[in-house]
Amino acid sequence: MFTASYREYAERVLNKFDKNSQLIQNILTRENCTRHKELFIKDYRIIANKVSKDDIIMIDNKVISFGYNMHQGIPILPFYDDMGDTELRDILPFLLKLAKKGVVIKDVLKERYNYNRFPKINQGRKL
Repeated sequence: MFTASYREYAERVLNKFDKNSQLIQNILTRENCTRHKELFIKDYRIIANKVSKDDIIMIDNKVISFGYNMHQGIPILPFYDDMGDTELRDILPFLLKLAKKGVVIKDVLKERYNYNRFPKINQGRKL
């Protein structure tokens, strides 16, 4: 799990659906992000030797959070304590489609969200 939020928040969320760490073993948080002014950008190069980028999906309400890895991101609406919010549940069928063997995640996301229309963010850390 990689969030631009604080560790305490991430752990609370994770405990809601994976108390025994069966699905998610590690948490990367705000301190693992690249900071640009008041923005926090998730940069998967910090885990590149452990996980293939091709197997990563980011779900975030701030598109800039996955700006370095645009074709790995799924934008969602923000959550603000609305217990009627079904955003994550609603994208579950799409996530299951992405999880199928042989699916090239970045190609599917590129097409679905038309990411080619966005300029590439400089990954040299100078924004």
